[in-house]
Amino acid sequence: MALDITKGIEAFDDRTDFSRNNPDRKPWGKGSADRLDLRSEYDISPPEAPAVTPPPPVVETPAPKFTHKLANGTVLEAATVEELASKIEKSIATPAPPPPMEFEDKPLYAPYEFKAKDLTLQEQAEILNLWKENPQAAMRKLQEADLGAPAAKIIEILQSTQQVVRQKLEEEAGAEFLLDCETYNPTPANGKKLLAHLKEKGKPITKQNLMVAFNQLVATDKNLLRKEDAAPPADDKDLEDVPPPPVVVPSNQGRPETPPPGTIDVAKFAALPLDKQKDFFANLKRSRA
Repeated sequence: MALDITKGIEAFDDRTDFSRNNPDRKPWGKGSADRLDLRSEYDISPPEAPAVTPPPPVVETPAPKFTHKLANGTVLEAATVEELASKIEKSIATPAPPPPMEFEDKPLYAPYEFKAKDLTLQEQAEILNLWKENPQAAMRKLQEADLGAPAAKIIEILQSTQQVVRQKLEEEAGAEFLLDCETYNPTPANGKKLLAHLKEKGKPITKQNLMVAFNQLVATDKNLLRKEDAAPPADDKDLEDVPPPPVVVPSNQGRPETPPPGTIDVAKFAALPLDKQKDFFANLKRSRA
């Protein structure tokens, strides 16, 4: 569409209809001024902060004043004696289970590791120079390199080994002494007496020396002798036929009207003299043998 530039400019109608019936009339006054206020378009209201819940009040617990250590190592703490007593009663009523046992990584004896060492040229030169001044010290260094341990360590291990061998032989000698000497009373106290006697005499622990020490000490110390069981009387004519031992009847079953065969009245058995009771048990033992 072509633009017509030849058309004249029309006059601008600057009249405004302020009549009440004009729908385009804009009201003037306080209400219209509020519409012209553009400050709300440039105001950026900050976001509302979330509601903060106040933390609960801290209740201070009284520090424990009384303590008690149990047999298993647990320490009980309480603010009052009554509370401590209640904890002790509860621990006794429900004892804590023992801690589980764990395996040990360290052995009872760790053998020394002997490992030979190859000397460097510098170390060989040092030993060669040392040989001119102190041949014994140079020899020790060579032995330490070949054997994998110093000479002092090797001597210590050899002495410990000999000590173990001697203790084992002494234990075997003691076992042989116990088998051969039937009259000896094997108690820890008597064993200390024999060892102390040998130490006083300056004698080693052997089977024969233990036997000699026992024969020397038993002359004055009868505790070294074994207490034999009392032998039954030799004459069987003095024994009387005594009924078998009494039979205890439970209280909830009542007493039987006629006692079964092979039983004895408790009152009658208790009324027998002590020697008769001993004879009865000796006769019973002989009959069961």
